[in-house]
Amino acid sequence: MSINKNFKRIVLALALGMAFVGAANAQRTVGNVIGTATAGETVVAKNLNDGSQREVAVKADGKFRLASLQPGDYAIVVKHADGTESAPRTTSVRAGQTIRLQ
Repeated sequence: MSINKNFKRIVLALALGMAFVGAANAQRTVGNVIGTATAGETVVAKNLNDGSQREVAVKADGKFRLASLQPGDYAIVVKHADGTESAPRTTSVRAGQTIRLQ
């Protein structure tokens, strides 16, 4: 009888633990920006709220990904190989969302 009682406690503890892990993963606090550009270019995301910025190189397949950006408003600029830059494109990053730019 004691083994059955202990087994039930273990199963209940595991079930509760898994429920909390799932809830923690669902509460992402960052967002992403993905898109396409010309291979070899650099994409820069400047946070308009705090001035921080992140840049990534565009991959050979023309895709880029700015991952784990803090929520807020961003100006996205593409730096071309010839040194020129595209006009800034403003977008809002929200927690748990991925914004796709073309």
